[in-house]
Amino acid sequence: MQRKYPSPASGLGKRGNENRFRTRCWFVSARSQSKEFEYMVQFGMTPVQALHAATTEAAKLMGWENRVGSLEPGKFADVVAVSGDPLVGVTELERVGFVMNGGQVVKNNFQ
Repeated sequence: MQRKYPSPASGLGKRGNENRFRTRCWFVSARSQSKEFEYMVQFGMTPVQALHAATTEAAKLMGWENRVGSLEPGKFADVVAVSGDPLVGVTELERVGFVMNGGQVVKNNFQ
């Protein structure tokens, strides 16, 4: 007899279930972080919910929602840009073409 277990991600994206992206760690590459968006969508979140989990919800988890997590005047922000629409294909986030970190452009493949 084979048992069926619920997926660990079975609650992803459901109302009332807070989901957050993992934080940056020295041993986690940016490539694997970008893949996490794909996995979150694969297991039930919409691309918008996955992006929200990595920004606003992550800031709430740290108690920093008044400092980071959204693009607003007075908040700290690093910015990335991609050539495609990540809401149509979340894997676009694996091909970042522009990065601004601490107010300085550190990568710009769009020139």
